[in-house]
Amino acid sequence: MFRTNVTMLAVLVFFGAGLAQGQAVISGVSGIVYDGGAVIITGSGFGNKSQAGPILFDNFQDGSPGDPLGSGDESRWVVWSIPEGPDYWPRYSDSFPRHDNDISCMQTLGLRLDRYQSHCRMDLQDAQLAEVYFSGWVYLNYPASGSDVDPNYFTVVQHSAAGLQTSSGYKSYPTQGPGGGQIFSSPCAGSVERVVEWGCGLTGTGAWHRVEFWHGFAGDGDQEVLNLNLDGQCSLALERENAGCDLALVSLLPSFNDPTHLAAMDFHWSEVYVDNTRMRVEMGNAPQFEDCSHREIQVLEDWSDDAVVVRVNLGSFRVDDYVYLFVVDGEGTPSDGYVVQLFENGDLPGPPVVKPMKDTIEMEDL
Repeated sequence: MFRTNVTMLAVLVFFGAGLAQGQAVISGVSGIVYDGGAVIITGSGFGNKSQAGPILFDNFQDGSPGDPLGSGDESRWVVWSIPEGPDYWPRYSDSFPRHDNDISCMQTLGLRLDRYQSHCRMDLQDAQLAEVYFSGWVYLNYPASGSDVDPNYFTVVQHSAAGLQTSSGYKSYPTQGPGGGQIFSSPCAGSVERVVEWGCGLTGTGAWHRVEFWHGFAGDGDQEVLNLNLDGQCSLALERENAGCDLALVSLLPSFNDPTHLAAMDFHWSEVYVDNTRMRVEMGNAPQFEDCSHREIQVLEDWSDDAVVVRVNLGSFRVDDYVYLFVVDGEGTPSDGYVVQLFENGDLPGPPVVKPMKDTIEMEDL
């Protein structure tokens, strides 16, 4: 799951924590860590999590560029395509690495055989979940269309178990600019209508963007709540009458908006994380969560109300960076940041080597 060919490792050196802005409070961090190493975070008010790790974390480092993502019982993903067949499935790619030695999942929209699409989907393991949290980095690679009509869009959607009917998600039309995104909820039963909230569109190609999407229920379950965060800077929220959908599947779907304006387009995904709660640990570049312009999700291995074990995921942070760790509770409320420094390897720096003083300076010393 973690990068096996990364040469840049990290050590966290601990400077202390301040008062929490929310429920969770970090009091200490222990462990000499590196990318893929374990860190123990202690404190209070973390809450109780139903399962230790996430439902899914995939940074796609297990595959070889050019190979199809795969399918079947042993795969983390169920993949399919239009037309069907491995030639059109999502593939591992190193075309647009987000950080050193990165491999991503490439989905393609193309013009061959009129048009084709490659999709991937994951089963959330349990129908009728109370909530679903999704996080992933996406890179859009598409040509200028020369038209006000978007040739393509992409979605992160959740399905009902019945017939894979789309229930909710995030959709972005890249050429429409900052207002060209939407979160939506569609009915699976009853007479309720589709609800859409616009904003937080991805603006252009050539950059990685982090997409976070949360779907939960309020009250006695009669209200659905959807929250979107894009790049830690743009947020959308939607609340509606329960549309009667199970939260059973998550799909990453590239799609054609207008068949008369087709254009080839790639979507690349990195560090996809899915869980049944907003409880998580993040690494950010500011002491307050809401001020972070760059965050990397950490991979949970164990969780209790006063201690969390994570497997470090540096993402695109660099050695010598000063960063902050946050514990986010089940209500989505983060702790204050706990500042740490990243080093080059898994060994704490030792004392400097001091050579013995000489009474005289020899020629070879000069």
